[in-house]
Amino acid sequence: MEFISYFGIRIFQKGNFMSDQNNYKKFLLFLAGNLILIFGIMLVLLWWQDVVILFRGAIGMIFALGGMLMLFIVSQQK
Repeated sequence: MEFISYFGIRIFQKGNFMSDQNNYKKFLLFLAGNLILIFGIMLVLLWWQDVVILFRGAIGMIFALGGMLMLFIVSQQK
């Protein structure tokens, strides 16, 4: 069997009609995945300052939850 591969991913395989349809769907999913990946990276780069604010907020919430957990543990000790 002969494969056509893009970036090391086997896409097309010579075979029967159903196999060709499945390979076509796989190829379309591969293209759609690449487009969504590129679009996502582009949005992260365009909105970098908002991404930094989001990370700072997440770090703040993690520290707040960690502090609450530590206070709970101290209150449970005898």
